[in-house]
Amino acid sequence: MTKKLDVKSSPTVGVASDAPLPPPPWLNGLKKKFPISRFLRITAGLAILLIGAWFFIPGLLFPISSNAIVNAHVITLRAPIAGDVSFMFSIPDRPIAQGDIVTRLENNRVDNSQLSTMQAQQITLQEKSKAIEGELLELQKLEGRLKTSSTEYRRAVGNRYDALLAEASARLSARRAIAGESVKNLQRQRALYAKRLTTLAALDAAEKADHVAQADLQEAEQAVGRIHAEKTSAAQGIYFGDGFNNVPYSQQRTDDIQLRAQALRSELRETRIREQETGRQAAVEQVRLNRLTRAELAAPAAGRLWLQLATTGEYVAAGAPLLQILDTSRLFLMVSLDERHFDDIAIGDRATVELIGSGGSFYGKVERIQGNESKVDESVLAVAPPPVKPREFLVVVSLNTQDLSKKTGVANQVGRRAKVTFDQSS
Repeated sequence: MTKKLDVKSSPTVGVASDAPLPPPPWLNGLKKKFPISRFLRITAGLAILLIGAWFFIPGLLFPISSNAIVNAHVITLRAPIAGDVSFMFSIPDRPIAQGDIVTRLENNRVDNSQLSTMQAQQITLQEKSKAIEGELLELQKLEGRLKTSSTEYRRAVGNRYDALLAEASARLSARRAIAGESVKNLQRQRALYAKRLTTLAALDAAEKADHVAQADLQEAEQAVGRIHAEKTSAAQGIYFGDGFNNVPYSQQRTDDIQLRAQALRSELRETRIREQETGRQAAVEQVRLNRLTRAELAAPAAGRLWLQLATTGEYVAAGAPLLQILDTSRLFLMVSLDERHFDDIAIGDRATVELIGSGGSFYGKVERIQGNESKVDESVLAVAPPPVKPREFLVVVSLNTQDLSKKTGVANQVGRRAKVTFDQSS
C-alpha cells in the first residue's frame, strides 16, 4: 500500500517541483552593495589589464621586436668588357650553384690588326729560318764533297811524290855509279901519268869528268831530299813546288764554306730568337683579344636570380650591371630595438624568431650590433633594412638556412617580417 505525501505538512516544498529556489540572503546583500553593471565594468578592466600584461610583460623581461626583416646579400655582376649579351640566365626559381655560368658576352668589334701583323712577322721569320736551315744543309753537302775531293787530291799528290821520289832515287843510284867510275878512272889516269904512260891532257880530262860526276851526284842527293820533304809536307796538307799553292782549292773552298756556315748559324739563332719573341708577343696579344672579345661570368656563390638588368642580344658597355644574384647560402635578420636594450644584448646571444604569418619558431644568433649612427650599405642588401628611429639601434641575427627552409617549407624567405625575442641567458 502506497503512502501519500502530505504537502501541507512540509513548509520547504512548493506546489510545483520545478520552481526556482529563492536567492540566499547574502546574495541579496551583495547585489545591493555591487550592482551588476559595476561588476561587469570591473571584470572588463581586469581582462584588459591581463591582456596588456600578456603583451608587455615579456617585453619587460626580454628584448622583443617585431620590426625585423629577413635579408640577404645581393651580388651584382658587371660586364668586364663591352659587347653583345649572347647568354643570360633568366630563371628566377631555379637554384644557381657556385661556379655556374650565368652570362656570356661577345664583342666582334675589337681591332685585331696588331695580332695579324705579329702573326705575319712570325710566319716570315719561320720561313727565313727554314731557308737558312736549307742553305746550311746544302753547305754541309758541299763541304762533304770537297772533303772527299781533298782526300782524293791528297792521295794523288802522295802518289805523285812517290813517283818523283822513285825517279830521283833511280837517278841518284845512276849518279853514284857514274861518280864511282869517274873516281876510279881519275885514279888510273893519275897512275899512268906518274909512269909517263899518258898525257897531261888525258889526266885533266879525267879530273874534269870526276868533278862533273861528283856534282851530278850531289844534285841527285839534294833532289831526293827535297822530294822527300815535300811528300812529308803534303801528307800534312802543305804543298810546295811549281804550279802548286800551299793550300789546295778544295781546302780553300772548305774554309770558305765553314766561315759561311758559321755566319748562317749565328743568323739562324738570331732569327729563332726573334721568332720566339714574336710568338710570345702574339700569344699575349691573343690572350688580350680573347679577354676583349669573349667573357663568361660565373656565379661567385650559390643563390638565385634576384634581378636581371640586361637581356640577350643587348649591347652593354664595360662595367654595366648585368644581373644580381641573391646569396641564399647566408640569410640574416636586421632587427631594430629600443636603445634601452643596447647593453642587454651581446654577440652570440640566442634569438627566437617567428615569421609573421607562419606558425612555429626557430633560433638565430646575434652576429653584429650597430649603433644608430652606423651606416648601412644598402646596395649590397636584397631588402632595405627596417627604419631606425632616433632612439633605436640595429641588431643583425644570423639564421640557419636549412632550419628555416625545413620549418617553413620555403627556401626564399627574403623580405618577410619577423618577431624576434632575444634570450640573454644563452
